[in-house]
Amino acid sequence: MVTSDAETLDNIEYVAAILPSNVTISGNYSGTVPLQAVDANGNVMPSVVTPFETTIKVITKAKNSNSSSSSKSGSSSSSTSSSK
Repeated sequence: MVTSDAETLDNIEYVAAILPSNVTISGNYSGTVPLQAVDANGNVMPSVVTPFETTIKVITKAKNSNSSSSSKSGSSSSSTSSSK
């Protein structure tokens, strides 16, 4: 659930799980990360996201020739409501 004023809610495009800037993924990663409401331009919007965090798991594979892959899994959901 995302709570904010009506104008802000209208501008929210998605809720994102944000990897902390001090984390560099060089292997498998698992941790709890915050959720933030974001507009279409990638700006974090002033709001309260509930739940405010989620667990993220990134599994990396060793680089083979010219390709590599990673996958992310986590859960987040959002709905909108307004509070005044």
